[in-house]
Amino acid sequence: MVVTGIVRLECPSCHWMFKAAPPDNQHTFASTKEPAKNKINSDTIKKDQHCRNPKCQKQFSVYWYDSKMHLDRV
Repeated sequence: MVVTGIVRLECPSCHWMFKAAPPDNQHTFASTKEPAKNKINSDTIKKDQHCRNPKCQKQFSVYWYDSKMHLDRV
């Protein structure tokens, strides 16, 4: 398994920026909000994260998925 592409995300509470790597080559898009079913190709992988900001450290989820092309969403 070769995983490429680091994604920049932010904590939903304090907006601290961090980098995350996708879990595999099939789930390359990430969001801190669960994506709508009509925007994804298959399943979603939910990974729990802790904010790396020492003043925040709140837990939140990152949803990894394979996004549909814009015209396929209709």
